[in-house]
Amino acid sequence: MKTVKNFLIILFTAGFCTFTLACISSDNSEPQEKPKIVYHSNDRNWDSKVQYIEPGSPITLMPNEFTREGYIFLGWSIFSIGDIQYVDGQSENLDIIYEIFNSGDLIVALYAIWDFVFLYELGDTGPGGGIIFYRSSIGFNMFGYNTINHYLEAALEDVGELPWASYSGDGAFVDGFPDAIGMGRYNTALILERDPESPAANACKDYRGGGKDDWFFPSMWELNELYEQKNLIGGFSNTFYWSSSLFMINNAWFIDFNDGERISDLFGLIIPRRVRPIRAF
Repeated sequence: MKTVKNFLIILFTAGFCTFTLACISSDNSEPQEKPKIVYHSNDRNWDSKVQYIEPGSPITLMPNEFTREGYIFLGWSIFSIGDIQYVDGQSENLDIIYEIFNSGDLIVALYAIWDFVFLYELGDTGPGGGIIFYRSSIGFNMFGYNTINHYLEAALEDVGELPWASYSGDGAFVDGFPDAIGMGRYNTALILERDPESPAANACKDYRGGGKDDWFFPSMWELNELYEQKNLIGGFSNTFYWSSSLFMINNAWFIDFNDGERISDLFGLIIPRRVRPIRAF
């Protein structure tokens, strides 16, 4: 029966210690599986590359070979979201990596850390011919569409003064219709599922600024960003604008663009108010 012993070799140099690994077999058999570092691209592609580590040899991290459109590579981390811990080709101050190996784990995962590079400033013209009025370096999830976007773009004009729904609701508009940034497109689809004739949702969905077909009815907090940037965007009236978000049953949020007050109006879904489409990318 073969027996294998693992020995931890600690080298002391210049007042600090460097950890290395050695795997020594008592009967000169082949070493155990080599430890490895798995580098993850940490993006939607989730690609990976593997670096095998020779037991007893010092570690030098591989250079990054991943690319991500619209981002620059900053470095590596043992966490998928967090601060940079290592850079390309680093060979010193790798104590955490050595400690993981020395604990008996054969795999260390490193994640690429990226920084989003803004291609548009607030007030720029967007791909749909509208005005960029919101941007986020972290990005926001477009709920129901499994996409991460970084910009919101406003149409240059209102699509009219329209009712939120084609009828008073009668209990059809009860749940759903959230108010966060990233929810407007989902709300638009949900409104049309329950009220295919909704004037406001249809007008936003059918808008074709810049030839784009992904315009939607803004959620309450998306609409609030429109209000905050109304002078940058232009073309607004100092009156009430609908959002696609419900406050409670048959009761949707709207914002007074004269002073920014957020208001809800019980059973007021058939009252015409101004509507401005937006899109995300």
